[in-house]
Amino acid sequence: MMDAQIIQTSKGQVLGAGSIPMQPVAADLFMCDASNGTLRQACVLNQDYSVISGTNPAPRGSVIQIFATGVGYIPGAPPDGTPPAAPISAPAALRVYLGEGLRR
Repeated sequence: MMDAQIIQTSKGQVLGAGSIPMQPVAADLFMCDASNGTLRQACVLNQDYSVISGTNPAPRGSVIQIFATGVGYIPGAPPDGTPPAAPISAPAALRVYLGEGLRR
């Protein structure tokens, strides 16, 4: 559980408070355009930084960028809200599944 407060900083007024359940990992892909409610497309970019789509596919063998979050608990990370002084490695290597196979 995590304690949370919503504060109106201009007045110093607490607008809401409570506990929020937390999960150890919450992996997800960032969405490029989910605002219209119909398009649910992961934010994945081509080598030229254009958004991959049905009309702009990634060429076979090209490099793509996938934007994701949710690595989970990282031992030695600074407290929430504090930037790290140096890069921090995740405790395990990133694994990406494309189609039915694992790519490293």
